[in-house]
Formats: sequence, structure tokens, C-alpha cells
Amino acid sequence: MKKNILFSALLFGALLSCKKKTFTEEPIIPPTTPIELGYSKLTVEENKKALEKNGLDFIKKVDALPNENFIKLINRLVELDFDMMSNTDLGIELQSIAQAAQQKQIGGLLSAVTTNNLENTAALSEFFGIYTWDSKTSKWLKTNSTDKLEIHFPSTTTASSNDAVLTANYTVSKVKAQLDGDYFELPATTNVLLKVGNKEELKLTGVYEYKEDAFPTKIDIKLNLGTFAFLVSGLSDSKTLNTKVWLAKDNIELLNLATTGNLNESRPPVKDIEHIEEILKDANTTFDVMNIRITGQVNVKAIQEDYKANRNLPAEVRRTKEIATLNKNSSLLAVYKDKNEVFAKNEFVMQEVIFPGFKYDPETGAWVPHNYVDYQLEPRLVFNDQSKVSLKTFFGKGFTSIIDEFDLFSNRF
Repeated sequence: MKKNILFSALLFGALLSCKKKTFTEEPIIPPTTPIELGYSKLTVEENKKALEKNGLDFIKKVDALPNENFIKLINRLVELDFDMMSNTDLGIELQSIAQAAQQKQIGGLLSAVTTNNLENTAALSEFFGIYTWDSKTSKWLKTNSTDKLEIHFPSTTTASSNDAVLTANYTVSKVKAQLDGDYFELPATTNVLLKVGNKEELKLTGVYEYKEDAFPTKIDIKLNLGTFAFLVSGLSDSKTLNTKVWLAKDNIELLNLATTGNLNESRPPVKDIEHIEEILKDANTTFDVMNIRITGQVNVKAIQEDYKANRNLPAEVRRTKEIATLNKNSSLLAVYKDKNEVFAKNEFVMQEVIFPGFKYDPETGAWVPHNYVDYQLEPRLVFNDQSKVSLKTFFGKGFTSIIDEFDLFSNRF
């Protein structure tokens, strides 16, 4: 069973803000023209074309992720049956990173570097040593080490030498996590490096600090994956938090999700947190995809209250009221970062999705074909001429999969 220790508090607001963008306690009045921002002078069609190009450029960059060599190297270690890869949190993390990269799932990278598989795994220190692959016997040769893990292995099935090296070490925090009555180690620092010859293919560094109850106060994770760079950071005290998720390729920023917020003074232990309002009082968030920034405010308190009040209503009525609540208590803008110009506003609409299935007929005692309707919430951009474009249409499947991954990650709590 996986339980997320590191980000059960720090990233709660940031992740949910992929759908809600920012959180405030005060009622929101939909804005007119922002004083600090001007409106784009491009025509609606020009804005739509610029929007489409931005989305396509983003997807094109991310499509190159599976080509990075670190994926083959991690899979190679698994093929050579190195026990650490399946029996430690680090080994499972490396495999999750490779899998997420292979499938171009940026949210999967986030989950991989922030989810601790504490149960049913051994401490990395149990595998400390210097290991060398012996191609003649197809076995691992070990030299003892008390402070690091170092693995020398052939990078491919045809390599004539152990040209790949993975090194890893870490320090343990004095704070331990308690899960289901058991105590588990938490990392204070981690350092992982994967190279072929003199070329660095993967580098992972992490710095972590916690309160006595394992509530994280500082997280700084840097992950270099060939030409890609991924950053996840969080810093909090008893009153405030700052989080950031950032992705770049060839030093060009692709994705940036940043949140600053105020925490509730009293909150449950990390392992008992279930809802965002338990830890986060209010926050400001921006979500950037290359040159497009979605920013604004949402009154999360009013939305949560209305959602709870309407949860027992029929599906279509409930969703209609939820959408009305979101539009009343939200103010979101789409902005060109380079020009600092607004080109569209956001609104939420309901979309009916019909999918086939079967329904039991008590009169005949048989299952008969039946179409079911799912009432889904869809965010759309509204332009000056009141024409609308779905965010899914704008960014395409690549963007949608990222949002889905962020949602899946938040649901793990």
C-alpha cells in the first residue's frame, strides 16, 4: 500500500488548483479589465491560432521525453535482476520515473518523486555496497561499503564493459513516520546519479525537513532527465506555504505551477488529512504552460459549502448547481506571459457524455441495453466575441493527460 508522506499537506492546494486555480476566503466579484493587465490587441481568430500553436509546441516538447536514455538504463538494471530495484523505495521510485517518462506523463513524474513506498520495502542502507556485473557468470559481485550504493553494469545487452554506473546515498531524518502503528524512516537528503561513461543521464537530489508529527516543512527535489529538468519544492511554517512544480527542456520552461498560501493554525496529523480546507485557509496560484498563464481567484469556502449542500440532489441538478457556484465564486483569466496581456476569461459549463451499458429490467428479468448520461464539468475560454474554446480542445490530449495525472495524485490522499 502506498501512502504519500511528503506532500500530504504541502501540495494539496497546488494540485487541486489545477482545477480551481487559486483559493480565497472572501467572495469574488468577477473582474472587469485588470488595472495591471491590458487586453490583447489580436483578433479572436489570431488569439485562437496563438493558443493552438502554444499547445502544439508544448506537446511536441513532451513527446521527446521517451527518447531519453535513462529509461533504457533503468530498465536494464531491472533486466539484470538487481534486488534493490524491486525491494527499496528508491528502486521503485526509479522504475516509476522511467515508466512515467516512457508514457509522457508529467503528473506521473510528480507522483514518482513524492510518493514514499514505506511499507513492504527495505531501507536503502541494507543494500549499501559496490556491485559489479560479472558477464561470465551473470552474477553480481559485491564489495562492502557503509555509506553508499554503487552499481557498475553494461548499459545495453551488447555492451562489452560495465560502462554504466548508478550511485546513491542518503541521510535519515530523526523524525519517523507512523503508519498503522508502525514507524518508518523518512529521508533528510537523497542523492542519485546515473551515468554512461562521462555523460550524466539522470540526477536526483532531495532535501527534506519535518515537524515532529512528520508534517513536512521543507522539500526541495531536483530531477534531471537528460535534456529535461523537473523541480518540485515546498516550504512551510506554521502559517504559510510556498510550493512549485516546474518542467523544462533544453533550458526552455514548459510547465510551471506555483502556489503561495496561508495555513490553518490547527490541523489534523498528516496521516488523517482528507480535505483541503483542513490545512489550507487561502492561496494564490498560477499555472503556466509555455507562454500561456491561467491565473485568478476562487472562493473555495463557498464552493465547498455549496457542494456539500447539494450532494444528495439528482446528478443533473447537482452538477448544474455546482457549475453555477463555480462561475459565481471564481474569476479566472488567460494571459500571454511574454506580453502580460489578457486574451480570454474562463467559465465552467456542463457537458453531457453518453455511454452505452446495460440495465436490469425487473419485468422481463433480463439485462437490456441502456444509455447512461454522465454530467461532466468542462472549463472553457471565452473570447471578446463571446465565442468559446474548450481547454481540452486548446491543449489537446497531452494537456488533458497532465491534468488527469495531477487529479489522480491529489486523489491518493
